[in-house]
Formats: sequence, C-alpha cells, structure tokens
Amino acid sequence: MLTSPPLSEYARLVNKVSHNLGANLFAPLMAVARGQRTYAAGMEQVRDYLVREIGIASESFTLPNASGAPEDAVTPHAQTSLLREIARRPDAKDLVTSMPVIGVDGSLADEIPRDDPAVGHIRAKTGTLVGPVDGRPGLMTKALAGYIDARSGRKLVFALYLNDVPGRTEQVSDAIDMALRANEQLGRIAATIHGLY
Repeated sequence: MLTSPPLSEYARLVNKVSHNLGANLFAPLMAVARGQRTYAAGMEQVRDYLVREIGIASESFTLPNASGAPEDAVTPHAQTSLLREIARRPDAKDLVTSMPVIGVDGSLADEIPRDDPAVGHIRAKTGTLVGPVDGRPGLMTKALAGYIDARSGRKLVFALYLNDVPGRTEQVSDAIDMALRANEQLGRIAATIHGLY
C-alpha cells in the first residue's frame, strides 16, 4: 500500500521548489477523493471552491490547470482573497510555511540583500512564464504573491504581477534574464512594502 506524504511536505515541494507537476497533481487527487477520475473534474472542484466557499467572482479568474499555464489568469484581488482564506484555515501554518522566504530560501533566496530588514519576513510564491510576446521571446508573466510580516507588526497579503513584456531580441536567453531581473524587482517591491507598513 502506498501512503501519500503529509500536506505540509507536499506543499513544500510545490512551493519551495516550484514543482509544477506536483501542483498539477492536486486536481486529480481532489477528483479521486470524490469518486471522480479526471483532471477536469478536479479543476472543476477547485473553481467551485473558489466561487462558492471563498466568494471569489468567477469572472476574476481562469484556471484550466493548477500550475500556472499560459491560459491561467487571476486578478490581484482574487489572489489576495485566496491568501486571506488560506491564512484562516486550521492548516494555514503548513501552507504558509511551505512558501519561499525572501532572502532565505527557494526562489526568493537571493532577491534582496542579506542585511535588508525584510529578510525572513516575507513568504511568497513566484510564478513565471517566458514565451512569445509580440512575436518574439518575452516575459509573458512574472508574479509574486504571499504574506508580509510588516515592520509595524501588521500581517499583510499581497499580489504583484508583471505581464506581457516583449523581449528586446530573438534570444530566449534574454527573455529568461528578463524574468530573473523581474523576480528581483518584485522582491524589492515586497521588501519596500514591508518597511512602509
């Protein structure tokens, strides 16, 4: 008999490592738990939960899959509504601590200087898509969303997006470099929010 790892371990793999295959496995696991057998059925459960349980407007997101494919889209308001709901859940600690910590680990380890006061006070998940924008390799999206323990002690949720930035050349490597720079810039914006609030 196979036993799945606990949610905390599974979430850590998906969030810290940014394991998209792991993210996509959530939908079929949800489907199986309700006696269904398809990925589409699991994604329908995800969408239904967002609308009926959290109250997120259905027109504020498009989620054909769970890993952030090019067809996926969500407004910052919908994203922060989901983050607030996660923070209220009994298993919130497992989910929140699974996210990369700015200046410490995961995809946010090197995004701000080690002596920045925000180090260790921001937990967030990145999202990156490099692909065609205006006919050449570009940054389709770069996102950062999560939680900030602000300098004042306030607990904040945030969602920052950068979308549809055309590349300057035909080189995919230039678009990847742009994505890395954008990740750093969004990390610095989050660090600034930490200090301002």
